[in-house]
Amino acid sequence: MKKTIYGLTLMMLPWMAHSALFDRGNGMIYDDVRNITWLKNANYASVDLNDTRVTDIISTVGTVDGHQLLPPPDTFDPTTGATIPSDFSRDAPNTYPGMMTWWGAKAWAQTLNFKGITGWRLPKLITKAGGTLSSELTELVNTENMGLFENYLQLPPSATPNQIDSWWLNDAPDPSNLSAALLDSNGFPKAAFNISQRDSNPALNSKDIRIFAWAVHDGDVAAVPLPGAVWLLGSALLGLAGAIRRRG
Repeated sequence: MKKTIYGLTLMMLPWMAHSALFDRGNGMIYDDVRNITWLKNANYASVDLNDTRVTDIISTVGTVDGHQLLPPPDTFDPTTGATIPSDFSRDAPNTYPGMMTWWGAKAWAQTLNFKGITGWRLPKLITKAGGTLSSELTELVNTENMGLFENYLQLPPSATPNQIDSWWLNDAPDPSNLSAALLDSNGFPKAAFNISQRDSNPALNSKDIRIFAWAVHDGDVAAVPLPGAVWLLGSALLGLAGAIRRRG
């Protein structure tokens, strides 16, 4: 009897086990190490950002850190001779669909509704022991086998050699630690953190460049609960196994 219960308990373990990346279906991957859900498509913005969506983002959010969101196309300022970039790429030079400025990326994730799920954001910066900077995306890249990682998640195709694998993070430096020269006219940092797949350590980049944005959500938002009978059976088997061990 003891062997029978032990064998049944082992049979239940695959139902209860977890892996680092868990494909929940419907385009979502659960990361149980960090307890967050990633979109399976690392450049879902290229699918999502049509003209109507961009208009909705701008009308809903308006400004991010004092910056007025700008729709495509890029515009030219004859007074300064400078190009004013749109926050959302649309066939702009050296960009790929889905690339956004940091302001655009923040607004896109904030307003994203994927399969009826809202509350998305960009990956967060993490300060590790000793003050070392990391991020949720850094930890994912560093802890997964990269060959599996590249095949498992839908990464975007090449845009330009320097931008192919760069994604914005949710964070910018603390303005109180920066000199006035590193702040914009609204008092916010001119740069924000990003990472690339080639060098996954967080680095600073000017907020007005356009790179990729990867949406993430706190928790296991796409989990499909096991049928109640299965959980009850598992609990009963484990309890019975424990009782038998105590009798032995």
